[in-house]
Amino acid sequence: MTTTSLQGVSWRDIPHHPVKRAGAILGVSRSQVYKFAREGRLHVVKSADKTQITTESMLALQAEAKPWTPDPARVAKANAVRLKALPVIV
Repeated sequence: MTTTSLQGVSWRDIPHHPVKRAGAILGVSRSQVYKFAREGRLHVVKSADKTQITTESMLALQAEAKPWTPDPARVAKANAVRLKALPVIV
């Protein structure tokens, strides 16, 4: 799914975005955007007295993403709960 902004222009073609839009594009909350900025993972600029996130840093953050794999301990715990919930058939 392509996220667009500003009258159908792709978000990738805009040099920087407000924090709220950056969070929506990245799929995280605004507080998480600020956390990434504090960690140096997102680059912040000020434009017209507004905090904005550079598109380049957003693309770099997305490039860091690793494929999801299930947590074996969590899966084992969930299976144990399911087995306890099964009715006993005699």
